[in-house]
Amino acid sequence: MIINIRLWKQLKKTIRYSSYVAMVKVLEILSNEIILEIFEYFDAYHLFKAFNNLNNRFNRLVKDHQLNLKLNSKYIRDKDMFKSSIWSPMANSLTAITLIHDKHIRMFMFACRESDLFALQSLRLRRVRIRKDKASVVKYISNLKSLKHLCIQSIGEIDVLTLAIFCGNILPELKSYECTNSDEETNVLFVWGSKTKIEQMTIGCILYSLSNLLIQTPNLQYLNMKLTNFGPEDTTLTSVPLPMMINLVHLKLEIHFVSYIHLGDLIKSMPNLESLELSGSSMGEDFDNGYQLKKLIGHLQVVILENLRCFTAALSIKTILATFDNFWSDVSCTIEYDRAYLSAYAQQMKN
Repeated sequence: MIINIRLWKQLKKTIRYSSYVAMVKVLEILSNEIILEIFEYFDAYHLFKAFNNLNNRFNRLVKDHQLNLKLNSKYIRDKDMFKSSIWSPMANSLTAITLIHDKHIRMFMFACRESDLFALQSLRLRRVRIRKDKASVVKYISNLKSLKHLCIQSIGEIDVLTLAIFCGNILPELKSYECTNSDEETNVLFVWGSKTKIEQMTIGCILYSLSNLLIQTPNLQYLNMKLTNFGPEDTTLTSVPLPMMINLVHLKLEIHFVSYIHLGDLIKSMPNLESLELSGSSMGEDFDNGYQLKKLIGHLQVVILENLRCFTAALSIKTILATFDNFWSDVSCTIEYDRAYLSAYAQQMKN
């Protein structure tokens, strides 16, 4: 049977339109409260493209101040990024935004004023490589005063924003900050201004400037950190002494050239720490010794070693495993030349 291609395409459009009309008719018999709840499952862009200017009732509903909308720029066509007719109605209802690439960030900054985003609580910037005019990006974000969660996946240096957050406290309501960067560690050499309210943080940091970072985050409860040391092995060299982090209970740590002494000083500054996840590459001795590790972190409720790379003088795996007593479980080890790769788990029941 020969099918007319043109007729077939028109038929598909008719079927899609009929399905759309049928869906709208079903929605129209529902109460406003139920429709608003359904709308919150939509991405904001799709919601406004589908229902804005459909009829008077849906116009009112998509602009309802009770809506909590989420927007992901991966769904947006570039030609729509500059249309204020799309952004102006939805801006007041946006509570979470994800922007991908510098192009989307700049387009969004051009199309949507910061003052319209007064309900925004969460902002995620993915695959960011801001090469020029960083000050304008920092200024735009600093004007989002309602922001509580900020996540940046950066390619290249983005320290100007991190410094503004920790030193200038430009986002006073921020509760969680995540900045992942495979190329650069955060280096806060000095601090000023009021302390932040940040409770959860994911960041890369240099050991020397770690104390400045912690001084600005006294409310910190969860810390996920890539920690790199460029100083000596036998001394914890920091710009100022490490502050006591009395609120910190969970620490996830990827170390690079960090020694047993460094880790010991860090643990001492966290008296209420309950759990530790440790990975990366250490320097110096004692990391291949279960007894020594138990001395350092045996008081914690949960300890996880995940493929921890450490120096060893042991000639066999059995020599290392013999030091891991009943405190440890699921211990595994491999040796390559003078390096041991350790994984282990320890958990103590609460008294």
